Amino acid sequence: MARVDEPRLMALVRDPENPGHLINIFIDECLYYDTVNRKIVYYHQNGKAYISATLLEDHDECPNIYGMGFRRLDNKNFVNIKKVTKVDKTLGEVYFDNVVTSQSRKASIAKIHTRPFLKWFRIFNSSAEE
Repeated sequence: MARVDEPRLMALVRDPENPGHLINIFIDECLYYDTVNRKIVYYHQNGKAYISATLLEDHDECPNIYGMGFRRLDNKNFVNIKKVTKVDKTLGEVYFDNVVTSQSRKASIAKIHTRPFLKWFRIFNSSAEE
């Protein structure tokens, strides 16, 4: 049993009633969980089985992810484009720090996504740098 001051753990899962949507469930409300075809399945006390959202592909069709500002900029990432401060088209990287150094937080951007991203970036981040 968790201590009173400890937060309850949640799992990000696919919504079985709304394909493409992701939701959070409280793990302590599950009867048990196991793996099926290498995916964690949570068996909730409400009688539903929830499959863990463990792959980036699970996020591709989720409108909540896009509503928060995340876009898939490479095959290995989703980037909160509202947080990007600078774009380096030559290196194919986006940065999140106001002053870019060798220690700056960055993510890669695939060439195929560069043009659509730059269009959005110019509109919504007029103070940021390319």
